[in-house]
Amino acid sequence: MMVGTKFAHQAFLYDGADQFAEAMAPVVRAGVERGDKVLVAAKRASTEALREELGSDSAAVELHDTLEWYPRPVHRLMAVQRAIAGLAPDSQLLALGEPVWAGSAATRREWARYESTINVALADEPLRFICLYDRSELPDGFESPADFVRELDAGGRAELRQDHYDIPFSGDHHAFRGLLAGFALECGMSADRAEELVLAANEVVTNSVIHGAPPIVARCWVADGDFVCEVSDGGPGVADPFAGWTLPEPGAPGGWGLAVARRICDALEVAGGGGDGSRVRLYAALRST
Repeated sequence: MMVGTKFAHQAFLYDGADQFAEAMAPVVRAGVERGDKVLVAAKRASTEALREELGSDSAAVELHDTLEWYPRPVHRLMAVQRAIAGLAPDSQLLALGEPVWAGSAATRREWARYESTINVALADEPLRFICLYDRSELPDGFESPADFVRELDAGGRAELRQDHYDIPFSGDHHAFRGLLAGFALECGMSADRAEELVLAANEVVTNSVIHGAPPIVARCWVADGDFVCEVSDGGPGVADPFAGWTLPEPGAPGGWGLAVARRICDALEVAGGGGDGSRVRLYAALRST
């Protein structure tokens, strides 16, 4: 458990919807009685069991299916931030959230990153956050959020696929976008999603132009149901493991590239910052789940 002046981050291990509802109903009721805003995003069976256990008290609680309510981690973080911004003075948010473990390995790593990132992004907020886990899914041990996220990014750096496609960047953004879009479409991505992915990759390439150094190369391949695009350059890399999770202040001159890319992709991993060049890997599922 992590506890700050106003922030507390806890984990609850449960076995089955009935146990979840029996244990969490008193916690939720206590929050409602305190005047907290209460938000629950869990498996549908768990939220329905909790609704039944709460009875008429459920009217004061937001209950969501975690598979449907902002199923991308960075969007979930933004939804929680909006809920906090809308709080009445001297009140807090009680949030019960369950990660989405479906999808590719990259998507699951992104949810694990989210669980650690909120310790930093929301550390000063009036929030009690209870992360929900099946007992078989709770990670062992605890590490500092920054170290944990760096290890996740390093763990996602699987060897480059032999059948990858290289797109060297020579300074022509239009040509780069066209080549990337064409390859994504050949791999089975829809036209709308390919357009979004190209926007995200173009933001990363622009970052490489501004902050990195030649050579700038995009490498693309398909793995685990994802279209993967890795942009590398010879620059110093991204030192902040939480880059792109929160939006820059309005009017800020920089910091938007990775923030935009992360909100478009299903997962985004960064590596570098140690003098061995920069790499940003973007993932987009080829089929919606």
